[in-house]
Amino acid sequence: MDERRLSKKSAILTRMAKNELGLSWQPTQAELKLFATLPTENPAVCGPSDRDNDPDNNPEHSDKWHAQRSINAKLIRWLCIDRRARDLVDPSGIKIYGAKITGNLNLKMLVIPFALLLDHCAVPDEVSLDSSEISALNFGGSWIGSLTADGIRIKGDVFLTAGFRANGEVRLAGAQIGADLDSSGGKFINPKRKADATSGAALRADGISISGDLLLNSGFRAEGEISIIGAQIGSDLDCAGGEFINPIQKDSQSSGLALTADGISIKSSVFLKSSRFEGGVRLLDARIGATVECDHGEFINPAGDALNLKRAIVTGDVFFEDGFRAEGKVSLRVLALKVI
Repeated sequence: MDERRLSKKSAILTRMAKNELGLSWQPTQAELKLFATLPTENPAVCGPSDRDNDPDNNPEHSDKWHAQRSINAKLIRWLCIDRRARDLVDPSGIKIYGAKITGNLNLKMLVIPFALLLDHCAVPDEVSLDSSEISALNFGGSWIGSLTADGIRIKGDVFLTAGFRANGEVRLAGAQIGADLDSSGGKFINPKRKADATSGAALRADGISISGDLLLNSGFRAEGEISIIGAQIGSDLDCAGGEFINPIQKDSQSSGLALTADGISIKSSVFLKSSRFEGGVRLLDARIGATVECDHGEFINPAGDALNLKRAIVTGDVFFEDGFRAEGKVSLRVLALKVI
């Protein structure tokens, strides 16, 4: 597509946005960059560079970012629901790097025909995607407040990786994901706090269906419960190298469960090796198509069950070799080929 046609499309988007938000709206530099790149495969680079290791692209410090790096969340919603605007967006989707998204990003119950990529962005308020349909989600390296996406249908991958951080609950209950849910290296921070009813669950994805892997590994950290009760996973549940922190706390009434996966169905293996769990790990009535590997794992829950696999069916072997450590009860009433 030649530059003249691209410029024309960008101008049309800017004019349409002004009609949508009102004549008093003055687009920021980041918003103009977004309109300039939407008709292309290129991301809108809103910071000084597109380098992940550039300190100025670290969303932890977004409170110091210039206001011109801001994009109004209403613009993103408008791009997803206005047919004329959608038609001007490249099929690769909305791609934003290093911006601050201001306001609640409300995309509930929408059919979005392209992907949404927010890379190294700051989204301090809520992201809502309940009951939506979308091609793919990529929030890699971004910091968000909370994410609610119960019942969402995603054709491709979900990436919450590479420095991603949620400072509130992430909800994916009943979600359907057509490929992987990759949270390797992500941080999910929502420990139970006294008198805060919204705290306590870092990730609540009960009843989720994932065609590929569920990856909570390689530097992943959760503060608060990970709940995936009744999940169906088409490949592996990989928690290798993660930290799962949710011990019993009398003053905050924490559940004391670091990972709850009752009734889960996994086509391949469960990797709990080289991970640290402070709080119980529960896989009651799980159905696991290959192995369970706990080598080098630390399971710390002195007041109760450190690891509970009661009534689990494991087609392959269960491994507790090479530095496995538990403080608390380990319940292994499983139907398995071999426990090693």
